Amino acid sequence: MDKVQPEIETLCTKIKDEGYRRVILLGTPAQMSGSRYRKPLAASGVLVLVPGEKDRELIGEAIAKITQGKLERQTRVWMKDMLNHGISHGAEALVVTDECLLREMTQWKLGIPLVGADGKVEETFV
Repeated sequence: MDKVQPEIETLCTKIKDEGYRRVILLGTPAQMSGSRYRKPLAASGVLVLVPGEKDRELIGEAIAKITQGKLERQTRVWMKDMLNHGISHGAEALVVTDECLLREMTQWKLGIPLVGADGKVEETFV
């Protein structure tokens, strides 16, 4: 088995310690489709849900827009709807590996914890 990077090991430990068993992984398309995060989380006993291929592409575009300060309201609404669908199907937390996306999402009041790549948990229950 591949060696897990210490920061990802910390993330997995935090998710397990918080008791999350089903998470949605969000980040760049490569982060969502690759095994860097998915494999260690799954090995920790966590069911990792990721958006479909087209949604991953749209999230990648949204991250680029966030970086430029140009994220449109309609994209925010679409992302919230997509995430609420996953939440309604049992996701207990969102693991957000892209820092720009995490900063944006902390303002969305999704009613579910956001866990950054560093394992820090942001509550969004306002």
